[in-house]
Amino acid sequence: MKTWNWTLLFVISMEALGCATANTIRFNVDSTPEGAQVDVNGVAQGVTPLQVGLQCSKRWVGVFNAPDGWEYDRAVYEVTAYPPRRQAGISQTKRVNACEVQNGVGHLVFDLRLQPLIPRQQIDLNVGGPANPSPAPPAASTLETTLKNLKQLRDQGLLSDDEYRTKVDQAIEKAK
Repeated sequence: MKTWNWTLLFVISMEALGCATANTIRFNVDSTPEGAQVDVNGVAQGVTPLQVGLQCSKRWVGVFNAPDGWEYDRAVYEVTAYPPRRQAGISQTKRVNACEVQNGVGHLVFDLRLQPLIPRQQIDLNVGGPANPSPAPPAASTLETTLKNLKQLRDQGLLSDDEYRTKVDQAIEKAK
């Protein structure tokens, strides 16, 4: 009987204390150069250096459901810094989770002097299409290549003799 009373008292006290809380986590935001416009989820916050507050909400779910008994919301924010006017640079965006800050104060640093990355070699983004669209090669060389490829497939046993003859006939017809 006493155990049941203690359990009931615990449940009532948890409800009385509140099962959900929200903390504001402070983030110091700095940039090089200083004076960068800072937005959080698209809303202007000011210019660097500045401090912004991001919410971290948690709710009691019990020690059977979470190691410390609390479930944290995914408090992910996109913090964007834009270079100051009349200064070269590109904007940067960082995704931060306010609930993952360990010391109570987070720190974000943006280096807006970085330049865009230019690949050293051409990267083909045409998936399933030709890598470098160019004029079609002469029909004779295309036919010759196709016939060589078909012969290799037949020699490897991937095409039967009948399939090979059919595809050769189709290639010759197509080249005309």
